[in-house]
Amino acid sequence: MASYHAVQEELANMVQEVETSGWLIRVGDVFSNGDQVHHIRIKRIVAGEEDADDSMIYYEQFDPHTKEVLGETCGRAWYINDFWYK
Repeated sequence: MASYHAVQEELANMVQEVETSGWLIRVGDVFSNGDQVHHIRIKRIVAGEEDADDSMIYYEQFDPHTKEVLGETCGRAWYINDFWYK
């Protein structure tokens, strides 16, 4: 479980968008990937301390046809840049 201080620090760094080396990523954006059957929807962004590409991106995976949410996970912004498309 995260400490109180860690949670407060993450909340302080939450943003609605982050401009990375590849994309302007915003909460609510949807990305697809030709190798995946699901799409992802950005739910939350925690800005990287030194580099926008290190920002933590929280997203849900969903079926683009039924809109059923398949799960939630997170990854660094560089992962979104390299493997997902708007």
